[in-house]
Amino acid sequence: MTACGGNLTSEHGSFASPGYPNSYPVNAECVWVITTSPGNRAQVSFQMFDLENNCAEDYVEVRRDNATGPLMGEYCGNTIPSNLTASHSLWVKFRSSDAGTAGGFIADYSL
Repeated sequence: MTACGGNLTSEHGSFASPGYPNSYPVNAECVWVITTSPGNRAQVSFQMFDLENNCAEDYVEVRRDNATGPLMGEYCGNTIPSNLTASHSLWVKFRSSDAGTAGGFIADYSL
């Protein structure tokens, strides 16, 4: 499992909200970039997902390629997002506000 954010280039692995399996802290921000070689696909599969229900407070944002790439989804609450796949790389951001916390998330990735 990786620390809060980073570049993920192994063939497969996991990443999680800070403090997982305990609740995540307030005012956290983590960015993971999952990059594969040309011709391959990057995939993320959330195994557990429990954030506050208000996406203005705590959320996971997923984009293709980088911070300014096309938005694939913004997720909060406790519904596990569908698997996400991109042809080159996925940019995943977790943000928590100062208002409260929840159980967090863990996700597997593969290249």
